[in-house]
Amino acid sequence: MKILDRYLLWQFMKSWVIALGSFIIVFVIIDFFEKIGGYIDRGTPAMVVVRLYLYQIPYFAMVVMPVSMLLAALFSIGRISRDNELTAMLASGRPLLRILLPVFVMGLIISWGSYHFNDVAVTRSNTLLEEWQAIDEGEKTGKRAENKDRIKQVLKRGEDGTLYWGGTYSVKGQSFTDMAAMKFDGPHLLELTAAEQGIWTGETWMLKDGVRRSMARDDSTLSEGNHHRFETSLLTGPVLIPEDFQREEKKPEAMEYNELKRHIERASRSGENAERMLVDLHIKTSYPMANFIIVILGAALSATRRRISLASGFGWTVGLAFIYILLLRLGLSLGHSQIFPPLLAAWVANILFLVVGLGLMVRASR
Repeated sequence: MKILDRYLLWQFMKSWVIALGSFIIVFVIIDFFEKIGGYIDRGTPAMVVVRLYLYQIPYFAMVVMPVSMLLAALFSIGRISRDNELTAMLASGRPLLRILLPVFVMGLIISWGSYHFNDVAVTRSNTLLEEWQAIDEGEKTGKRAENKDRIKQVLKRGEDGTLYWGGTYSVKGQSFTDMAAMKFDGPHLLELTAAEQGIWTGETWMLKDGVRRSMARDDSTLSEGNHHRFETSLLTGPVLIPEDFQREEKKPEAMEYNELKRHIERASRSGENAERMLVDLHIKTSYPMANFIIVILGAALSATRRRISLASGFGWTVGLAFIYILLLRLGLSLGHSQIFPPLLAAWVANILFLVVGLGLMVRASR
């Protein structure tokens, strides 16, 4: 790596670390003063509060990373432009794209690292955060589902797409009061088994006082088929075990990419509409890539406006961040409403910013 490359990269990385750290501190301070009244009212111990914010820092870092990348690009490239260093580099015969290449490469590396950081650190910290939030709200161990002897209105989906429903589940007794198992073929219900009681035998579920109804499907309609009542019956095939019913369903943001992908595949096999979850899956790759795209936009803007000041650079950062978040939220809303395809909904903000950034870069290179 040449001296000019190292110099520009050092200026960018220094600005990025300062911007990222500053944004995280601001987020923590604002969130703390919003919630301090609740902490005092509940008598939350100081160590619990510390843990809550330690587990939130990865999420805060992920949220503000694109904004900090934009601010770093505007400040670092803007500074060398104000000091006429960029002019001197251009006068030496180096094209603008070659001068900015180290920043672009670093932006791509940070985007790659951001994806893995979100997939591992952020998802795990979100899970731990939920447990410690439960402690703050009064649960002794923070594992709410595991510490309640009775869980009401249980709804779980098996690996084979079978949908299980339970009125009340007893953790200690490993039994249900009211239990139903529904098997599907795509969107079509094939078999419904419902009973007044379900008991775990160690291998499968024994149902008592129930009815099994098989559904006959012709070419165009779904009609009622055979059914029979039983005093006891065992569920056949792969079944969920008691621990599966005690485990709370994770939110998409608390799932890793492959975990969410498998969840979507199971939901699709059973006929569930997975369009909303597909949007959440694609956002796990599009948001990290925003770091690279925003660096292109920030670098192009700084190179186009050669005399950008620190104050105007911060103003541009706030304005562009607001526009990006607005476009991102709009795309997600349109995707969740199934107006946009999931992939387009997750990437629309990135596509628009990339087009603008490349346009400014072409203009600056002339």
